[in-house]
Amino acid sequence: MKHIFINLLLLFFITANSQKPTINGNWLLSKINIKDKTENPYIILKFDNHKIFINDTDIGTYNFRKNELILSSDQIKPLNGKAEITELNTGKLIFKLNDAVYYFSSYNPEDIKKDSIYNLVLGVWQINGNDTTIFEFRKDNTVGQIVLMGDGMVGSTGQWLYIPTEKAIILQGDFGDFSKKSHIKNISPSYLEIENNGLNYQLERKKQINEPQHLSFTYEEIENNQGDSQDLPWSDEAMMGYWKEDGEIHYTYLNYEPIVHAFSDKEILIKVKTDEGKKKISFTYHLIKNKDTIKKGEKIKAPLMNSYNRFFPQKDIYPFRITNNFEIIKINGKEYDCTVVEGFDGDTKVKYWMINYMPGIFAKIIKEDEGGFLSPTYSIYKWNP
Repeated sequence: MKHIFINLLLLFFITANSQKPTINGNWLLSKINIKDKTENPYIILKFDNHKIFINDTDIGTYNFRKNELILSSDQIKPLNGKAEITELNTGKLIFKLNDAVYYFSSYNPEDIKKDSIYNLVLGVWQINGNDTTIFEFRKDNTVGQIVLMGDGMVGSTGQWLYIPTEKAIILQGDFGDFSKKSHIKNISPSYLEIENNGLNYQLERKKQINEPQHLSFTYEEIENNQGDSQDLPWSDEAMMGYWKEDGEIHYTYLNYEPIVHAFSDKEILIKVKTDEGKKKISFTYHLIKNKDTIKKGEKIKAPLMNSYNRFFPQKDIYPFRITNNFEIIKINGKEYDCTVVEGFDGDTKVKYWMINYMPGIFAKIIKEDEGGFLSPTYSIYKWNP
């Protein structure tokens, strides 16, 4: 009799503590079959205490019974009515509602954040092609994208999901073809290969910079310490003498893109030509893209053009101050003496590193516009000898 009582007691505890299927939690809606049509929304719905949430927004209510789900939503009209649950376990939920079948899989954000591939995806990645595309995948599951097209840029922001069972990335927002599922084919700390819509893409990791190193000086500071143009290292005679023969200058142009918290980069080629008889020197700017050279503009210094600009081929700035006449900049292992100048081009802060004995060549340039009514801008030119 004693053994029977103990067995009954154990059976009671096992039955009482056995897990019953529950609807509570996060569910990834991956597929909807509507008659002969299939949709793949890839949306996370959170069922919690009789309320339904999408991205923490309350979109409706539910009541869960054994094999039924009563749904009500003013925001999403199809999610209204009595749904018949055909499958429910810890990893899967399928129900029929009206003329549609909804397929869900459980989605635990905390478990996914421990996934090694998910953590490798985090950060900034760049696709190089006809149009450069840069993504930033963040821990809060937001994503930023910029597409550089010629001189223009298109930016998008949204949400992203990682699906461990499929090794797939889902972008939610206006990302063109990348809004579709991308399967990870290969990944390392510096390299990512994905397949999207039948095409393979190779991405390289870029350095993530939450904030660039801002130029901290003010207009009043510069105005109160105005420099003398006679103390600048370049003169017209020195420039004509240095460029007796035609030459080239190569720069990397870096522009800070706050949508992805990284710098985009372009290669710039400047072709220099002189005409000693006319005392004329021209700097013709070209953009190098996919091995093509695209002419972008020309700057000329002559007796009646830029004759008073001691910062040519860059813009004349006022006011300005000289902070150092002999700052050493090291590039590719070589040292260059520079005169460092800070000043303003209108509302834009400018900092020049003028190589003392190489007129027309800047070791580095930083330009920053805090924006006012427009978006802030921050760019760097770096000389490539």
